[in-house]
Amino acid sequence: MEYVNNEIRRQLGEGDTVTIEFRVVRKDGTPVWIMGTGNVYHSSDGSVSLIVVIINNDKAKRRQLEKEQEAIFRKKMLNNLPTGIKCVRFDADFTIEYISQSLLDLIGYTKEDIAQIFDNKYMNMIYEEDRSLVINDILEQLKVSNVVTMKYRSPCKDGHLVCLETVSRLCPADADGIQRAFSVVVDITDTAKGAFQKKERGLNIANRYENVAEQWGEYFMEYDLETDKVVFSDNFNRIFGYPGKISSETLVKAIHKEDIAALSRAIGEARDGIRPSPFELRLLIPGESYHWFSVSITPPDRLGDKPVTVLAKIMDIDKEKREKEQLLMKSQQDCTTGLLNKAFTEERIRNVLDEAAPGSHYALFMLDIDHFKKINDIYGHIAGDVVLRLLAESMCGEFGKEDIIGRIGGDEFLIFTSYGGDVRDIIRKAEEVRRAVCRPVFVKDLSVSLTVSMGIACYPEDGSEFYTLYRSADSALYRCKAMEQNGFCLATQCYLDGIRTEPMI
Repeated sequence: MEYVNNEIRRQLGEGDTVTIEFRVVRKDGTPVWIMGTGNVYHSSDGSVSLIVVIINNDKAKRRQLEKEQEAIFRKKMLNNLPTGIKCVRFDADFTIEYISQSLLDLIGYTKEDIAQIFDNKYMNMIYEEDRSLVINDILEQLKVSNVVTMKYRSPCKDGHLVCLETVSRLCPADADGIQRAFSVVVDITDTAKGAFQKKERGLNIANRYENVAEQWGEYFMEYDLETDKVVFSDNFNRIFGYPGKISSETLVKAIHKEDIAALSRAIGEARDGIRPSPFELRLLIPGESYHWFSVSITPPDRLGDKPVTVLAKIMDIDKEKREKEQLLMKSQQDCTTGLLNKAFTEERIRNVLDEAAPGSHYALFMLDIDHFKKINDIYGHIAGDVVLRLLAESMCGEFGKEDIIGRIGGDEFLIFTSYGGDVRDIIRKAEEVRRAVCRPVFVKDLSVSLTVSMGIACYPEDGSEFYTLYRSADSALYRCKAMEQNGFCLATQCYLDGIRTEPMI
C-alpha cells in the first residue's frame, strides 16, 4: 500500500496521468495483479478528482513474469549447450560482446581471463599462425554470402590446442553503427570419425539450434529474389503446415490484405540496402485462421552488386497479440451492454471531430430512458440490466458499424453519426430510433414498457468540438425531460410524439 501511495504521488508530480500495477488479495486469499490507469479531472466547479480505470492484469502480468523466468532459462540453456555461442563486433580484432559458458569451458578460461589475457579480442584467441588464413577466408566468403565458416586452432588454458569450426552470420549495422557477427563454435579436434561423422555433427548442431529457436517462438524465411521463391525453416513448416517452397504470389495471398503493404515496403527497403524496421503481419495458417507474427528482415545477401536472397526472422506473437487485444477491448467496453464505455466513446468522437473535413456534418444523440429508476425499483436491478442490453441491441440495429454508440452513465447513451447536412434526415433517424426502442420488452415473462427522451446537437451548427456538442445535446435532453413526454429535442427545436414545439427558454 505504501508503494502504491508513493508511486501515485510521484507520477502526479510529473503530470496528470497515473499508471500503476499492484496486487490485491481476493476474498479467498489469492493474490491478483491489477493495473490502474487514471487521469486527473478538473470539474467546472474547481474541484479536482482522480478518475482511475482498474483492469484485471493478472494473466498478462503473470505471463510477463514467466517471460522473465524464460529469459533466465534461455541464458542458462545457452551457457550449457554442448556447442559454444559467441557474438563479436565485425572489426579488426573481433571484439567480444558475448561468449557462452560452454565455450569458456571448452578452452578452460573464465570471462575475467578473456578480458585480462586476450583483451576481449577474439582475434587474440586464434592461434597466431592461423590468423591471416582466417581473415583471408572470411573476406572471400563474404563476397558471396554473409554466412561464413572458419576452421582454426585456439590455445586452451592448460597449453594444448583445440581445433574449432565456427559458423557465423554477419548482420547489418545496428542503430549504434556497429556490425556484429553471431556464431556457433564446435570442437572438431577429434577427426578420427571421418568426414561423414563431421557432417553429421554439423547437422545435429543445426537441428539443435532450430529446436532452441522453436522454443523461443522464432522461425526463419528466405526469399530468393531471382527465382521469386520463398522458403520457410523446417520448424516453421512442421508447426504451421506450410510446404518447403512457395512462390511469393502464394505467400501474398496468405497474408491479410491490410498487412501486404508493410511486407512489400520492407522487401523494397531491403533490396535498396536499407535495414527495414520490424513489423507485424497476419498469415493464414492452412486449415485454420490468421496468425500474428513479428517479422524482421535483413538487407539482401549479394553476389557482387546483385542482391540474391533476403533473410527474415519470424516470431510467433499471436497469443501475446490476442491477449493485448482482449485487454484493450475490456478497457474500452461497458461490461453491462457491450457498448463502448464513456471514456472511449469520448475519445472516438474527439478523433473523428479532429479529422473532420470541411463540409462534414455529424449529429450527437444523447438518449435517456424515462423513469428507469422505477424499472429497477419494481423489477430489480437484474431486470434493469436486461433492459439496458435490449436497448443497446435496438440502437445498434438502427446504426452502422462506422457510427459510434456508447453508454455514458446508468441509463444514458451517446450516439454519434454522420449525415448529409439536411436536419430532416436527423429528425427521421430520431423517429426511427424512438420507434425501435419505445416498445414493450419482456423480462422474466413480464412486459416492461419503455419510453426514451433524446437531446440532439449537430456539428458544426451547435458546436465544433466535443464538449460544446455534449453540452448542447445535454441541454436539449434536459428540455425534453422537463416536458415529461416521450420524444426528442434538437438544440433549437423540440419534437414530442411527432409534434413540433418551440424550444423552452
